[in-house]
Parts: sequence; C-alpha cells; structure tokens
Amino acid sequence: MSFSVPVSAVAAIAAGSNNTSLRFDAGALGAFTLHNPSLKDISAKGGDILVSSIIRGDNEAAINITIDGVLLSKIVGGIRVALPGLAKGEVIILVNTDSGEEVVKKSVVDSGDVYALIGGSGTIKVINNSKIFADVSSANWFYNSVAFVNSRGLFVGVSDTEFAPNMPMTRAMLATVLHRLEDNEHLGAGTVFSDVPAKEWYSDGVTWVSSAGIVSGYGNGAFGANDSITREQLAVMLCNYANYIDMNTIERGDTGRFADAGFTAAWANDAVRWAVGVGIMHGDGTNLNPKGEATRAEVATMIMRFISVLVK
Repeated sequence: MSFSVPVSAVAAIAAGSNNTSLRFDAGALGAFTLHNPSLKDISAKGGDILVSSIIRGDNEAAINITIDGVLLSKIVGGIRVALPGLAKGEVIILVNTDSGEEVVKKSVVDSGDVYALIGGSGTIKVINNSKIFADVSSANWFYNSVAFVNSRGLFVGVSDTEFAPNMPMTRAMLATVLHRLEDNEHLGAGTVFSDVPAKEWYSDGVTWVSSAGIVSGYGNGAFGANDSITREQLAVMLCNYANYIDMNTIERGDTGRFADAGFTAAWANDAVRWAVGVGIMHGDGTNLNPKGEATRAEVATMIMRFISVLVK
C-alpha cells in the first residue's frame, strides 16, 4: 500500500511544535509514523512528493520512502513502525542499500507484533538471535531482559558462557550500552578523563556520553569508570539520554507510595519520578532502593522497558 503527500504539506507539519508527527496507517498491514525531527529532515531535502509504502511478505515487510523517486535510506529521527503479526522471533534486522543488514536495537517483538524505530527505508526481517548463558535460567525473573539486551548486541557476557546477572553495573558499562544503542555514534573528541585510557573497551562510550551531555565526570578530572552505578544514577542517565534523542520526558510518577522514596537525592528526584511514571523503574512494590547498586540484570530490565516505552 502506498501513500503520497506533497512535501509542502510535510514542511508545514514540520514547522509546528516538536510534538507534531505524520502517521501512515495501512490497516492490517501495519503503520508507521514520522515525528518532527524526521519531517524536518525530509522537508529539507526538497522535492515535490513524499511517497511511502508498506509491502508485506512472509516474515518481512518493506518500508520505503522516496522523494522524486530517490529512496531515503537514512532519515534523521528515523521511522517508528508498528507491524502486527509479522512473525515469530525476537530480533529485527533491517536491510537497506546503504548499510546492508543491521540489528535494529530500538525494537520490541510482542506476541508477534513488531514495534521499532528504524533509521530509514529498508526491509524488516524478524529472526531468532538468542544466546544461552550458564548462569541465566528460564526460571530467573531476568531471563527475558537478558535475552533482549544480548540479542540486540547491547550487552555481552563477561565470558562466552556467563552473563553475570548479579554483578554490579559500572558507569563504564552503562556508557557503553547507551553508546551501542545509538549505533556507536561519533561526536568528536569529548572530555579527556584521567581514569579513562584511550584504548580501553569503554573509552569511546565514555567519550560519547560525556560529549552528548548524558553524564559528566566527578569534577576532579575523573569519570569513575569502574564505580558501580546506583539506581538513582541510572534513572538520571536514562532520562538525560531520553532528552538527547528528543523523547518526551514530561511524565512524572508518584514515588510517595515507596517507603524509601525520601532517600532519593534531590538532583535525581525528577528523573526517578519520570522513570517510575513511564514504567521503567518499578522497585519491589514497597521500596525503590534509590541508593542501591544496580546489577547487570536490573539494568538489562530497565533498558528493555525503556526501549519498549520509546517504540510503542
């Protein structure tokens, strides 16, 4: 199914508020939405007509956007897609002319329905990409979240066979995960930290989160790369990252129902309330444990919830 929209109309919508969007609904075939950053990018390219299409096949769907017959493989802000009953599997692969095959990290497969934020035109395929770890069982509460982050390449194990779900998450680890979520985007040299050597596995991630304004160092020239991250620090970093990608962070939850909410630092309170409000941070029903160290399993779960909020 195809849709045609004059670029002048796209430009007019893009000139509205940052919350404006253009949704294409093909019924049972699926739907996709272009939000304000995407509309601005498309309208800036000029041309008379925006043509969009959803073409469904077995286990795949093609999403194509062209201007004057030129396929847009990359669109700033991406395309949010919702494709019902596409296939069984847990990971989405996007195939396009520019980058070949790539895993769509910002994606969720829920009962066969696909929700994703893809970078541009291409063909979506759903595959299985799970990995078995000796220390992660299907009986564990974190089983699905570990499979989610690992299959998308956001987390790797501490070895070929172990995930270490109960190991504290470090600031360097989280910086690396968020950098991977942005497909290892490059923002320049960034801040040089005394405890971040140039050739470490986390060096690029730390440079990126610092350059993007997601997290800074301690003010003494150190980043604290190997320091464990607390749950309230995690909420702040996720909220800052959400702002960086123009995600709505207005929502605020009621943290007063948690007995230990008062222990949340003032500088983290808004971010924690946001994380609670959108369902990223749950606590144990009674306590939030804002000062507690976040484990790799807990962070994997919050990253999975974050991506679900982003793409649905």
